[in-house]
Amino acid sequence: ANTEYHNGGMRLCPDARPDDGLFDVLVIGDVAGHGLPAASLMGKMRNALRAHALMGGTALDILRRADEFHRHFGEGELVTLLVGVLTGDLSRFRYVSAGHPPPLVVGPGGAAFASDHGANPPLGLPQPPSFVEEEVAMLPGTSVLLYTDGLIERRDESLDSGLERLRSTGEKVLNGTALNDAITDLLERMIDGPRPADDVFGGDDGDAIFGESGDDTLRGDAGVDLV
Repeated sequence: ANTEYHNGGMRLCPDARPDDGLFDVLVIGDVAGHGLPAASLMGKMRNALRAHALMGGTALDILRRADEFHRHFGEGELVTLLVGVLTGDLSRFRYVSAGHPPPLVVGPGGAAFASDHGANPPLGLPQPPSFVEEEVAMLPGTSVLLYTDGLIERRDESLDSGLERLRSTGEKVLNGTALNDAITDLLERMIDGPRPADDVFGGDDGDAIFGESGDDTLRGDAGVDLV
C-alpha cells in the first residue's frame, strides 16, 4: 500500500500493518473554521492520528485515542472524523464516525449510505461519548466513497438534498468506470453550477477518498485519493 498525505481537508492513509492482518487505515476529517487557526489544528490532528494508527487496534481504538487527544490538547473547535480499517483480503471495511457524514457504498444493486443510524457526536466533548463501530461488506464490484461536507453542502438546499444528490450521482458514475475517470466525473457533476461555499479542489474542504473492492490503486487525480 502506498502512503499519501495532503494539506487541506484532513485525509490520512497510513502504511499497511501486515502484522495485524490489516491492509490499510483510512481517515478523513474536517475542522470547523478557516484560516491559520483551523490549519494549525488540522495539522496537529493529522500528526496525532498518524501515531494513533501506527499503535494498531481497531477503527474504534484509533478514534478513541483521537478523541482523548483532542479533549486534552485541542483548541475547543469542532472536529469531525471518520476512521476506517480495510481488511487484508479487501472483504470488509470497518469504520467509526465522530460526527462525520456516512460513507457512500455503491454496488451492482445501486448506491446507499453505509449507515442510517444517528451520527456519533464529534470529537472533543467534555465527557467521552460511546462511539459505535460499523462494517461494510466489500463484495465484488463494491465501491466506497468517503468525503467531507464541502462536497454536499449548498446554501440553497438542505443537507438531505445534498446527500441525495451525491447518492444519485455516485450511482451513475461509480459503477464499472476506471477509478480516476469515475472520481473526476463525480466531482465535476457535484460542483456543476455555482461554486460551493467550501472548496472542493485542493481547498480546505470537499475532499474525497474512493475505494473499490479488488483494486490496490491508492493514487488519483482531481485533488482526491483513490484508496
